[in-house]
Amino acid sequence: MAEPERTNDSALAALPAELQARIREVQAAAPAADFDAASWFWLILLGALLPLLLIVLGWLSGRGAR
Repeated sequence: MAEPERTNDSALAALPAELQARIREVQAAAPAADFDAASWFWLILLGALLPLLLIVLGWLSGRGAR
C-alpha cells in the first residue's frame, strides 16, 4: 500500500528551492528502523520498572511512618 503524499504542494511552493529539495529528499528516504532490543530494554526499564519501583518504595516508606 502506497503512503499518501505528506506535503501540501501550495505550502511547499512558498519555500525556497533549496529547502524544497531537502524536504523531498528526506521524505523519499527509507523510514528509520524500529526499536532494537537495547532500546526496548531501556524503554521498559526507565518507563515502567523504575517508576513502579519508586512508587513501591514511597508506599513502603509511608507505611512505616504511621
